[in-house]
Amino acid sequence: GGVFEFVDTSAATVSHRFYRAWITPPTMPAFSVIATNSSALLRVDSAVQPYTVDVCTNGSDWVSVVTNFTFRQISITANSSAGGATNLTTFVRAAQPIFRSTSAYGYQEFKFSKFSTLAVGDYLRLAITKTNGQSVIIAATNQTAGVHYTNLVAQVVSMINTNPLLMSADGVIAEDFSVGIVTTFFLRARTEGHAASGIYVHVTKRPSGFTALPTSGTLRVNLADLQPRNHVYLTAGAYNITSTFSLDTTTLPDGHHELTAVAYEGSSVRTHTRTTVPVCISNTSLTATMTLIGLTNNASAQGSYQIQVAANTNNISSITLFTTGGAMATATNLSDVIFPVHGTNLWDGLHPFYALIEAATGEKYRTRTEWIRLAP
Repeated sequence: GGVFEFVDTSAATVSHRFYRAWITPPTMPAFSVIATNSSALLRVDSAVQPYTVDVCTNGSDWVSVVTNFTFRQISITANSSAGGATNLTTFVRAAQPIFRSTSAYGYQEFKFSKFSTLAVGDYLRLAITKTNGQSVIIAATNQTAGVHYTNLVAQVVSMINTNPLLMSADGVIAEDFSVGIVTTFFLRARTEGHAASGIYVHVTKRPSGFTALPTSGTLRVNLADLQPRNHVYLTAGAYNITSTFSLDTTTLPDGHHELTAVAYEGSSVRTHTRTTVPVCISNTSLTATMTLIGLTNNASAQGSYQIQVAANTNNISSITLFTTGGAMATATNLSDVIFPVHGTNLWDGLHPFYALIEAATGEKYRTRTEWIRLAP
């Protein structure tokens, strides 16, 4: 990301030196070469992906001179095209047009050990190069013979955390200092993201028996957490599907029902949608009515009410009233019945009410569902 500039200070003339900038897969970013009396300036503007810069003198043998790993915003496009099928049924899309930056902080654990005490003049030095190229030197030198090496490490940790050049957003912080057989601390970037973790640290020390791991590197031990992310969705299906279903209404009670069709989008069952159609089946002469007595919307959940169900024939074996939770009450050998409804058995909320009537000859009828909201 940003701008990269390369200056050729060799004695070779501009006409005999070639440059190229590649993105993987090879795609040319904005690219220009500016020649002056003393140098050739290569400039890569607004690269949206990591890239390398190669150089050659004969037009065929290329040598890489620069690799830009510190990417920032990376763009992404995803599209689908029809293959050999009649219709396009597999689709790919990106969640957003650019990769989202991570919220993780880059860090590196540094480990130190020494199996003898320090001598005067032993030292520990960290050269910290920030992403803007500024170098900050943190160094501590032992002044007293016989002290433990952890004292030197502790001094360095304190100097890192109090250095004004490292306390800004592009600096680092030393944390989780731990003393033991191996003394450790973590060096963490003060700003989240992959770019900020590009801070480079080089460790030098004396004597040779004073070990440090690692001796150099960036703050990217958690690289998998630092890389920008995006989601690419692969879905399967069709824009429109027309289907015909067979329904044997003789297996259902006469009366009122709802037919619901559920469709699923190809990426997940959680993306389903539905449509509902009310139907009324009439295969026999059996019918019935349901009347709510005093039971209206926003009626008190503390009250008592009645529901009357009346069939159009006397040849009735049972009438069952249904509501939230299933069957509420059943009356047998009656064609006209009044059911008591106590709001305290249901409490406040939205409740369905319907009745199922069954004749002695086996016919069944279901009344229309009435939805009633009881108030607290």
